[in-house]
Amino acid sequence: MGSSAALVRAKDWNLWARRHNANLASAGKVLPGLSSTQNPFICLEGSSGTISPFVLIPGVDRFRYLKYLSGISADADTLNAFGFAWQGHLGVLRADQKTPYIDHPFGVLRIITEEWMLFDPAVLRVALLHDVEEDVKIGSDTMEQCFGKEVAFLVDGVTEFGKEPGFSGMKPSNLKKWGKISRLGFKDIRVILIKFADRLHNMRTLSNVSPRKQRPKAEETLWYYRPLADALGVWKLKREFEDLSFQYCNPSIYSQIRDKRDQLAQISEVKLKREVVQRLREALSSCGEEVDVAYEQRGLLELVERLKIRREKSVGVDNMNMDFYLETYVAEDIEKLKPEDIWRVNVICKKSTDSCYSLLGRVHKVFSPVPQTFVDHIAVPCPNGHTFLHTYVNASLGKILIHIQDEEMMRRKNLGIIVDARDNPTGWYREHGRFLGGILGTLLEDPGISDSEAYGVVGRYAASIECVPYDYDLVPEERKKKYQLPFGSTILDFAAAVHPQIMLRAARAEIDGVSVPLNHRIHHGDKVRIITDQAVRPPLEWFQYLNTPKARKALSAEFKSRDNREIIAAAMAALNEESRKFYITARELVDTILFTMWVRRRGKDVDLMAVLTQIGTGDLAAKTVVEGMIYLFRDLYQKERRDLDRVNEKLSPDRRKTLYDTYDIAIYLNKDRRGILEKLTHDFRAMGFNIAGNFTVDLDDGRKAVIFKINVIKKGLITGALTEIQQLQIRGIAAEVGSDIKVLTTTQKEALLSVEQRLSESLK
Repeated sequence: MGSSAALVRAKDWNLWARRHNANLASAGKVLPGLSSTQNPFICLEGSSGTISPFVLIPGVDRFRYLKYLSGISADADTLNAFGFAWQGHLGVLRADQKTPYIDHPFGVLRIITEEWMLFDPAVLRVALLHDVEEDVKIGSDTMEQCFGKEVAFLVDGVTEFGKEPGFSGMKPSNLKKWGKISRLGFKDIRVILIKFADRLHNMRTLSNVSPRKQRPKAEETLWYYRPLADALGVWKLKREFEDLSFQYCNPSIYSQIRDKRDQLAQISEVKLKREVVQRLREALSSCGEEVDVAYEQRGLLELVERLKIRREKSVGVDNMNMDFYLETYVAEDIEKLKPEDIWRVNVICKKSTDSCYSLLGRVHKVFSPVPQTFVDHIAVPCPNGHTFLHTYVNASLGKILIHIQDEEMMRRKNLGIIVDARDNPTGWYREHGRFLGGILGTLLEDPGISDSEAYGVVGRYAASIECVPYDYDLVPEERKKKYQLPFGSTILDFAAAVHPQIMLRAARAEIDGVSVPLNHRIHHGDKVRIITDQAVRPPLEWFQYLNTPKARKALSAEFKSRDNREIIAAAMAALNEESRKFYITARELVDTILFTMWVRRRGKDVDLMAVLTQIGTGDLAAKTVVEGMIYLFRDLYQKERRDLDRVNEKLSPDRRKTLYDTYDIAIYLNKDRRGILEKLTHDFRAMGFNIAGNFTVDLDDGRKAVIFKINVIKKGLITGALTEIQQLQIRGIAAEVGSDIKVLTTTQKEALLSVEQRLSESLK
């Protein structure tokens, strides 16, 4: 820019004005005097020796802004940016109707300078100006004239799509908003960095926003900004995004797990410091290494995800839907948290990377390692570039996680790309953000993608990978091309990226010459070989292994071209695989009242065949159907429970009704099997049955009978659908052990008990 600017004290301005007013008066340009109380400073813009007032800054409380800018040695253009922002937001308040709006851009500036220690001049100016284009409706042309092309580009990138000056039309979807951020962030990653600071300040002050706006803002932060922060290695920011968002997305669960974590911390922190941290400090300092040992609590959402993984392992389900987990299991799992779950210990060495390995050996001398938990992320960095040694050790508190890293690794773990911005202030932003190209390409490739699907695209591409194909025949001209795919992509995703026909006829695959299954997850830098066979007919289960819209679209088209009977058969097989996890076959499931109710809720034109066709062509996952029925089961149960509670409020205690009938159920075993009682008890309880008691009886014919006293939902107008499901589950659980099952009358139960009594007496 060809101009300069300065902040001048009011008393200095008045002295200068009096000295020059005589000359200016003859030209009709008398400069006004200023009140030192109302206007302590004036921002002046100068060009070619001519000084003119740019903007007055009234109010004594504004002094703190000017003092801060002076403290960070803000240059003339940054001072101009502040004056521009101040004038643009003058008289505007934030959502709490108390705080001046200028506090927000200044808060963004302070995050960048104080917390990130980043002083890129263009970033500082845009931090101050980022809402001016949106709120004051100043176009990019004006911004470019005042502050230059670079700042104008960044301000436009940070301005939300649909809020630019001159925009008209319907409110854009999240998909289009993210498309703009990804497109401009791909050109200059500073767009993303400023959006991070903007979103962080907004999330920290989200309590001032109306409740109806809190959850959408929190969800967008959780599913868009969090994975981007993770991809750029800014772990500290990612964690704050997680917990701030979780607080508004699931307030009750947030409170439960926060209280549980605080409770565990209170009873275990002193012991952790004394028996783990202090012991490590003493042992490691005695070896001559300059080492720091610190500890930290795991984040709240991090704990929920940890509990979810445990539950998936216990019930044998992969990638359980998070909403389903939160509604069904998390309250129970929170109570199972232990002190070992909430702590992470960081060992930070002050010397070279090699010292980390020697420290690992010394740590394992102090505490024995937990087998098969060591991961060397120094040799194989995380997708976002983080490097450390990961190990669990056996301590008095349980299995404690320890990360070993040097100071530079720790710095990059917390701040990621911001470290590059500090160390390489010129051009650092051009070396990052390639993964945004993958996000952008996918969003633009499928304009019909929903917001929820777009969330998934962003999350997967946020840790994207790059692979190279080689040695295949269908597309030889593509052999040297590199393909960027979302993190977690499989061989099949890669094959579809090269050409859909390669995926559809893929028979087997190799990575670097080693044979791998088609559902194998590829990693950055892999060289992939796909061997095709024209006789291959992809099975429906391939949909479970696909992460990219291109692959899913190609596979769906393949199934839609097949015979209808084959589609239905594939759908029933897929549905059976999911429903059997809940001890009901697909054929039983589709004949239930509950399934009919679920189908009707999908629309008046939807029937059984339509649902099966959607499953058989990949448009609807069988897992989604079963989870939807579980949600419906719970909704009906809760409704019946509330209705019954209202009725019971009017009745005396001795006349109150219950939702359950209690049955004595005998399961007959043809042969004795160790642990059968424990297995049956576990299976019944896993399906939500309340077991009032159980025992076993040896029968005269050599068989064994296991008798359970089980509460089953009463058969009513609505709950008949629930009773039917529970009856099928009881039969299914019994069938798992290859047994006959019978509901006992009182006489039959007494007869079995008399058999047991006679046998006991004969043994005496």
